[in-house]
Amino acid sequence: MIKFNCDRTGHIIVSGDIQSGIGDHVLKFEFLTDHTIFPEFIKELKRL
Repeated sequence: MIKFNCDRTGHIIVSGDIQSGIGDHVLKFEFLTDHTIFPEFIKELKRL
């Protein structure tokens, strides 16, 4: 699951977790960015 939350200043907090289907492996992440990330991010998602 990936979440995108926008604050009043236009910053975007991207957070989420990725779980393995095997065992209890979980990767949790969170980072701050702005709207300029979206074109490349969408391009990479389409590659999946």
